[in-house]
Amino acid sequence: MTAGKKTGAARLVVCLFCMVLAVLAPLRASAQDEEKPISFARKLEITVTNSIAFERNGESVVIPLSQIRSTAADFNASFFRVKHATGNFEPLDIPSQILRAPGQGENDGNLVFPLDLPPSGKTTVELWYNSSGAETTVYPTKAQSFPEWYHIASNVAWENEIIAYRSYTGIVDFFAKSYPHLRLHDLPPDSYHHERFWGIDPYVVGTKPGLCGVMLIVDGKRVPCYGAEEQSGLTYEHGAYEGGPVGTGAIVRVSDNDGPVLEEHYLLYHKRFENRIRTILAPSYRGKDILLAPGIQKFEDEGVIVDETAGFMAYMGQPVKEYGTIGTALIWNPRDARGTFETEDGCFVQLKPSSKGEAVYRNVAVWYRGSADLPKTNKNFLEFVKRLARECAAPVTVTVSTVN
Repeated sequence: MTAGKKTGAARLVVCLFCMVLAVLAPLRASAQDEEKPISFARKLEITVTNSIAFERNGESVVIPLSQIRSTAADFNASFFRVKHATGNFEPLDIPSQILRAPGQGENDGNLVFPLDLPPSGKTTVELWYNSSGAETTVYPTKAQSFPEWYHIASNVAWENEIIAYRSYTGIVDFFAKSYPHLRLHDLPPDSYHHERFWGIDPYVVGTKPGLCGVMLIVDGKRVPCYGAEEQSGLTYEHGAYEGGPVGTGAIVRVSDNDGPVLEEHYLLYHKRFENRIRTILAPSYRGKDILLAPGIQKFEDEGVIVDETAGFMAYMGQPVKEYGTIGTALIWNPRDARGTFETEDGCFVQLKPSSKGEAVYRNVAVWYRGSADLPKTNKNFLEFVKRLARECAAPVTVTVSTVN
């Protein structure tokens, strides 16, 4: 082909390309014109009160949808945002989500979001929403869970970016992390009991209660609700909360030959190490003189520190030196406690269930990597646990009101 013919062909291609753009441009403009900017027709105020005399950083605010709808019956959980009530520059959004237990419907669940709270003070944020329609939130995922995880799907696992937990045979284990990230979807198949760049599983549980194995105290008799099925005669059913930008969790249902015994809900929020736990007795166990007794494992090298007045028990040590140092703790409201006891395997606190057969408490685990300088005392960890105990004993209060 000559140079003139090549030039003519090129011009033809350019002309055809321009014609296509000319045809598509009005269509694109029309589509953009049809898109409407996001706007919110309704607003509520949420006031969160901190009754204790120190700051709560990243406090997990949990509001039942039923509480919101008692003020605003038309609240739409598919089209909302939570924002700071301030005239500052953006970003003003507070990442939030609707956290529902498996099987809950659209009218159930909780609105959850993190908030920094001043000492002995109040903070007000705004909840903007439209009563109809839907707008998908795009906040990055910071927490996730898996109802069937690991060997023959025998575990349930959940994590945020700084800690990961799993439960099997009624006990809780944990994975520690070297840097903030989500890991459980991509855990290497090698030995996770040895430190890797991502972190480690530094907790060796075996047949003991691990972190938060539960006993029932029935007529003074201790009845473990954990242990391998072939030894305990118990069966375990797992469920998982959906993850998101704020929180996730897991459910463990324990049954014996006569039917359901109890159900444990573990909730974990972004930037928090601790699980918030709610254990619920099966209906056949309610109304009886029964105590719920969660516990933590103890090891040979050191004992468990118990402070019933403050409402915690804590362990810190090196069960396996090459794994580094671990800290574990169980935290409860002292008003619910009815004494503690110790077995060869662990320390337990007896909690009086509510009239609905429920007990609430928290557990936590931390890790100091073996490849770094290890702490010489447990002072920092104990201060951390004491702070969590004060928060547990004095939960925040939340009010929802209309905007004048």
